[in-house]
Amino acid sequence: MRQAKYNSFKYRIFGSNLMVALLPLLLCTLLMLNVFTNTLESQAKQAGEQQIQTLAEQLEATLQESNQALQSLAGNSLVQRALLDHTTDEFAKDVYLELYQATNGIASGA
Repeated sequence: MRQAKYNSFKYRIFGSNLMVALLPLLLCTLLMLNVFTNTLESQAKQAGEQQIQTLAEQLEATLQESNQALQSLAGNSLVQRALLDHTTDEFAKDVYLELYQATNGIASGA
C-alpha cells in the first residue's frame, strides 16, 4: 500500500516538476561558480603581475641610483685617501658626510 502511495500520479508530477525546476538551477549555479572563480583568478593574476612589474621597476631605479652613488664615491679623492690610509681616523667624519650626501636620494626614495 505504501509503495503504491509513492508511485501515485501526484508524486510523479511533483517529482518531475522538482527535477525540471532544480536541475537547470543546479547546472547554472555550477557554471556561474566556475566562471566566477576563473574571473577572480584572472584578476588576481593580473594584479600580481602588475605589482611585480612595479616592484621590478622600483628595484631597478634604486640599483641605478646606488650605482651612481658608488661611482661618485669612487671618484672622490677624500674617500680614496681615507680608504687607502687605514691607520688614522681623521677623515672618518668627512667620509661619512660624503657617503651621506651620495646616498641621500636613495634613502628618501626607499
